[in-house]
Amino acid sequence: MKRLYGENIIDLLPVNGGFVFAIQQAAYDDKVVILYKLYSFNTGVVSPIKKSIYLTAKFGPNYTNFENMLMNYISCASLMLPDEKVLICNDDGTSDIFDKFGNILWSGKISHNDEGPTNVILCDDKFWCSFPKSGVISKYNTKNVKEELRFGGPGSIFTSPSGIIMNDGILTICCSGTNKIYTLNTNSFEIDEYAEFSEPVYKYFKINSNEIVLLDSGIYRI
Repeated sequence: MKRLYGENIIDLLPVNGGFVFAIQQAAYDDKVVILYKLYSFNTGVVSPIKKSIYLTAKFGPNYTNFENMLMNYISCASLMLPDEKVLICNDDGTSDIFDKFGNILWSGKISHNDEGPTNVILCDDKFWCSFPKSGVISKYNTKNVKEELRFGGPGSIFTSPSGIIMNDGILTICCSGTNKIYTLNTNSFEIDEYAEFSEPVYKYFKINSNEIVLLDSGIYRI
């Protein structure tokens, strides 16, 4: 593995040709300083970026229409839906779907035991959510926002599931409680161990041949 950046990463988002991430600096007078960076696969260089670039990567180009309604733009989970709609899930599970003009199309709760999802991903007309404290992964219908499938829970192999991605029906799950990444075939429900680390793993994604993970100690290429 090669470390691409160090500690204090509080969010990591894949973008075309690289990834953007947010870094928490020391707090001053109860204020937290956050820096935003871009890593380019082409150059291997980390560059500072404006907050607006990070927000566009997370919420899409229309984020300014609902930015002032976000509870916590760093810790919330977001998902860009068709027709320029955006789903926002807060830490407590309170959730909204905004249209491109910032109008709220739906409000409700997406949670398990009052815990909102850490990660939300889209797959066709469904979206999947991970709930680390509950140890649960759920599938929802995008049209009615109803839960259709749930797995995990107490005693499950998926201990503290956080980052998830879907590719060709294979759900890849980062489990920070076991320092492992698992794959789940959503058709056969066959589970395989994909990778194991010496510390918690929170996110995984792959762009072309670049496999990136977020660990406690930083961002790595594996």
